[in-house]
Amino acid sequence: VLYKREKFAFMAPPAHTDKAKMAKVEELIHEYLDETTVGEAGICSPERVGEFLRDYRTDTDPTSLVRKDTLLNHLLTLHILHRQFIAS
Repeated sequence: VLYKREKFAFMAPPAHTDKAKMAKVEELIHEYLDETTVGEAGICSPERVGEFLRDYRTDTDPTSLVRKDTLLNHLLTLHILHRQFIAS
């Protein structure tokens, strides 16, 4: 078993456990969480999102990464929905 966690139907599996998933997540980060896009959306602080992403990319603690995956999914969801329904 690579990963044990309580399962929730509404949560995506963690990205940090698989290189292919991480590559796809990085594509989403580049598209939706770059400093300019985050700033234009006005939902979160671009500086704080940047700090979070730097910390996420260097973290090696599995427990911490599970929590950060959840937060990253929320950040991506907010900014994807903003583009789809507000900015368009």
